[in-house]
Amino acid sequence: MIHHPLARLLAVLSLSAPLHASERGEISLREAFAAHFSIGFGTGQTNDARSALLRHHATSLTCENVLKPRPLRPSPEPGVFAWERADAWLAWVESLGLKPVGHTLVWSYQMPEWLLERARSGALTRDEALAWQDAHIRAVLARYGDRIRTWDVVNEALSDASSPDTYLRDDPWLNLVGEDGLVAAFRSARAAAPHAKLLYNDYNLEQRAKRARALRLLRRLEAEGLRPDAVGIQGHCTLSAPPAADFEAAILELHAAGYPVHITELDVSVYDWAPGADIGAMMKRRYDPATDLGYDTLPPELHERLAARYRELFAVFLRHADKLERVAFWNVDDGHTWLRNWPLPGRPNHPLLFDAQQQPKPAFHAVLGLLRPNASPAPSP
Repeated sequence: MIHHPLARLLAVLSLSAPLHASERGEISLREAFAAHFSIGFGTGQTNDARSALLRHHATSLTCENVLKPRPLRPSPEPGVFAWERADAWLAWVESLGLKPVGHTLVWSYQMPEWLLERARSGALTRDEALAWQDAHIRAVLARYGDRIRTWDVVNEALSDASSPDTYLRDDPWLNLVGEDGLVAAFRSARAAAPHAKLLYNDYNLEQRAKRARALRLLRRLEAEGLRPDAVGIQGHCTLSAPPAADFEAAILELHAAGYPVHITELDVSVYDWAPGADIGAMMKRRYDPATDLGYDTLPPELHERLAARYRELFAVFLRHADKLERVAFWNVDDGHTWLRNWPLPGRPNHPLLFDAQQQPKPAFHAVLGLLRPNASPAPSP
């Protein structure tokens, strides 16, 4: 994020000059949006082609999986960590010259299974759970120190229920530690990393009811002297939902409460959810091309819809760039997206700006077109 007025002006003026194009050929997203917000991607360590794409386009990389509590703590033995994959991921990010983002210190869905089983059975007391969490956070932050300066401290703790009386998600970990456990997580993180940027991160914060829960949590953290440095709105979308206006409302309300906003996990599934769809049942079976809707290759009309969708989202982001610090995509290209395995395992999806061969799609050109409205139209897919 460029804050100095002269630096911002120079970056804006630079858009009238040719932007750097590496051996990849296309304009760098990082350079194009430098005057507005930084560009990130969420990914694990990947191959040379994707590494070249990331080196060209990204400012930061968020760790997709290997820094989560479950992969770091496969053993119930006290103090035993599996650091190897996390260490390798961080060394890879540093080799690309990019900034790493730690994800995540606490996520009830990704606490170690052996720990959750103890919570389910009643064998784990609340005090024991909080002590384990504190020791885990302190150990992770002690290991990575100043090498990782931005962290999602708590991920996805808030309920999606329609009832305004419901607050946290209903799961074994949160049922045990409650809101106090979330406060304790930020206390541990701030003590262990006093100079790091600490975030609360969640999906569906564009929905008013869930955003109200987030603001409730933020007020509690503020009262404890543990105000987060920013709030992450994940940004998992479909072609039609949620409305771009809802993102705008979320950015405005969170910023009005005093928080910079990060869009942390942006993608656009090309499949809309049918009302009442049983996501749980979909996750238990495999994609069947004979009976399930699926696109091995995205039809031109869906390329157009995807481009239009990204255009309207980035129009909101640009309109409120003074409130945003980062816009990060979740995964790199259509050949490397979690949506190939969720909610219907094996179904091809095309949710990103780059296709499975790491080539820019019309959506990529639509996003850049907001900065250069007179630029040549995107090539046909």
